[in-house]
Amino acid sequence: IDIINQVSDIPEAMISFATKSSDIDPFIKHIKNPQMCRVRLSMMPEHHRQVLELNTARIEDRLTAINKLVDAGFEVHINLSPIVVTENIKEEYSNLLNLINESLSNRAKSQLAYEIIFLTHSPTLYDKVPQYAPKAHDMMVNGPLQLVPKWNKPNVFSYGKKDKNTLKSLINSLVNNITPYSRIRYMF
Repeated sequence: IDIINQVSDIPEAMISFATKSSDIDPFIKHIKNPQMCRVRLSMMPEHHRQVLELNTARIEDRLTAINKLVDAGFEVHINLSPIVVTENIKEEYSNLLNLINESLSNRAKSQLAYEIIFLTHSPTLYDKVPQYAPKAHDMMVNGPLQLVPKWNKPNVFSYGKKDKNTLKSLINSLVNNITPYSRIRYMF
C-alpha cells in the first residue's frame, strides 16, 4: 500500500497490478489516489480455479470485489488467464462471461477491458507440478490441444500457432457476443 501510494503521487503515473484476492476492503481504505490504480482481477471458470488455483478467492467473490473497487474509484480490468483448453472450452467460457455480465454493475461494465493469456508452461514447472498438484498438471498437459515450444521462446510451451488462432477467434467471438461493452487490451 505504501508503494502504491508513493507511485500514485507521481504526476501522470499509474500503477497496475493483478490479484486473485477478493479481500479488498482494507486495501480500498488505505489507497489515497484510487484513480491512479488499475487493478486486474484474474478470472477462469470456477471449477478450473478449484483445480489450478487452490486457496484463492472464488470467482463470484472476485466479481463482487470488482464492483466495490470501481465504486471506490479504481480502474478494474479482468485477466482471463491462464486459459487452459478443455473439451468444453466454449461452454466453460460462455458460462464465465455470462456470469461476468450478470454480476458486474453498469459502472464496472462501462470501464471494463480484458487482458487474455493462454496457458504457458515451462519445463521447470512441468517437472514440479505433478508432484504437488497432479490434477492441475493433468488439466494443463492432457487437454485436447498439445502444448508445443513457442517459436520465439523454445523453453516455454503453449498451444501451437494454428490452435491459438482458432482459440483467439473463439474468445473474441464470445467476448463480443456476451460482453460487447468491453474491449480486449491484448490476447496472447
